Amino acid sequence: MEEIIRTADEIRRALWHYGFAYGNPPRLWRVSPKWYYLWEQQWQQALALGQLLPKLRAAVDSSDEATYLRADFTLDRRGYLVLFELNGTPVWDLATQLVRETYYRSVGLPEGSFDPFPGAAKTIAGLLLKKFSGRRLVILLSPDRLGYGAEYRLLARYLQSFGLCCEVSETGESLLEGDVVYRTFTLAWLQPQSAKVFPGGQRLGELLSGGKLDIWPPFTRLEDNSWMVAVHNPETASGRSFALSSSDRQSLKGFIPWTFPVVPEVKIPFKGRGYSWGAEEFMGRRLDNSGKETLQWVLKRCNGGQGKGIAFSSQLTAIEWRNRLLGALFPVANGDGPLYVIQPEVPTLEHKVVFLNEAGEGLVEADGYRVRLCVVYLVEGDSVEVADIDATLLDRPLVHGSSDAVAMPVIVRKKK
Repeated sequence: MEEIIRTADEIRRALWHYGFAYGNPPRLWRVSPKWYYLWEQQWQQALALGQLLPKLRAAVDSSDEATYLRADFTLDRRGYLVLFELNGTPVWDLATQLVRETYYRSVGLPEGSFDPFPGAAKTIAGLLLKKFSGRRLVILLSPDRLGYGAEYRLLARYLQSFGLCCEVSETGESLLEGDVVYRTFTLAWLQPQSAKVFPGGQRLGELLSGGKLDIWPPFTRLEDNSWMVAVHNPETASGRSFALSSSDRQSLKGFIPWTFPVVPEVKIPFKGRGYSWGAEEFMGRRLDNSGKETLQWVLKRCNGGQGKGIAFSSQLTAIEWRNRLLGALFPVANGDGPLYVIQPEVPTLEHKVVFLNEAGEGLVEADGYRVRLCVVYLVEGDSVEVADIDATLLDRPLVHGSSDAVAMPVIVRKKK
């Protein structure tokens, strides 16, 4: 036991050395002395979604340009991967790679497992070197990414070690014609209403519109969760439907819960029946004979990202849930399309975790933790590479990185 505690403390000290911490004052996440294991079947599922991404990008973005996509998965109670959302904005990639290297030094690779991941930062560096060699790369931080500034600056130095000219900017004032902007933000940050808090976005928008610089990764409509509606309910995709073969659409349905746009005055086709939003199935709280809820829902902002605007009916009172759903319905009256989508809440696999206590002198064991698996895909044409996977575990439905979460690098456990 003492040796395991020393191992966890060694990992903790290494992470502090890198400067990976949250908040003010900064705090690390909860450090576990163990890897997170994916079974080979789950690894194959991650690869299977990756093979669908080039077709999905071609259908949604009409593009085969080299890009970055990060898939946030959870695991259902069968242990199957369930896709929560796709993100096209790089974050925490060097940190994940360095955490993995730290575990190699402190824990080693356990017998019966393998590591197929080259590292996201390393893969990104190779892609940027091939695509933008000889040009200046500016990592432009939006206001919501300033808290990750230390990691992005570390990434800039890492990219420099590959021969790339790279720097970090918080304002965009240093942007010049011919630069390549390394994107840390969504398209929403370039809208006029964001100019007061993100002046760099306004300058970037001007240079982009004039074709005077490039941006990577390119913006993608896959960051808008309404693409999931077009998979399950293409006839109600509010003009966002796309061409995809029936077999590919069916394969995507295996990863994505049933999804519907939160728009008024429509019949909602769910489990073979048509419902209105006022039905008990959506507004009420249906209970079985034991008093347990039989239907629970997740409300997501279409362009949320990082868990923003998400509501779980299981975590709210009936009145609170009704108010959240009504509030999501009314903003669409301006005709701009849905702001929210709704999905059934997926019962998720619960984990037992082990982590170092606050004092760094003992281990804590806890049950009931749920996992978010962040899978980084680098997609170029028909080629897809899974660059890295990391796991974040938290004892609540919405799992995100924080100081009370357990973060672990992922390896794959071979079949017995």
